[in-house]
Amino acid sequence: MALKPISEFIAALKGMSLPSLAPARIGETTPKVAGDLPGVRVVASALSYAPLGIGGSRMVRLDSSSALVEDVGRRITGTLNLEVWGADEDVINQIAAAAAEATAAAETDLLARGFLRLRQSTWQPAVDAPLRGASPAADALKLVLAYDMIFEDIESKPAGPEAPIKDVDVRVFPGLDAGADGTAIEEDMDIRKT
Repeated sequence: MALKPISEFIAALKGMSLPSLAPARIGETTPKVAGDLPGVRVVASALSYAPLGIGGSRMVRLDSSSALVEDVGRRITGTLNLEVWGADEDVINQIAAAAAEATAAAETDLLARGFLRLRQSTWQPAVDAPLRGASPAADALKLVLAYDMIFEDIESKPAGPEAPIKDVDVRVFPGLDAGADGTAIEEDMDIRKT
């Protein structure tokens, strides 16, 4: 199962008309042989997670049937890398340019998918990269577009007096409190009831 920001970005890319690229060639796996080209792979790096609100609780609200519902979640920050693979530099540059333009124009759709920010930070030049499934060994060209990302992964679940508390996240960071010897206290605790 892919990380939610990756799967949501892949779904958004599949809805965009990228030249010379079938939607089935957009995913989270690296092309293995020349027949897989051109293709797009989405991977994440430098990820950081933080619970939303207090203990991961964003809000408690009434749903359409007047039942209490709690929105819980976490904020994920980091980098999404869009790797464009191909055999021809002109083709991968066209795909990358179309992806960059379509992503910049899709702000409303991306916000609805959970992205608070998805901004292109770098466009790396095409480099030779090995196709790991090819026999005999073969190379392709790989171009990487990096996006700075802030994503909120939120789910709704029943709340109220009948719903048990199952998760409690406690974080105390340095500088908020000091021990008897003056050193900062740092605590980290997760309590889970299944």
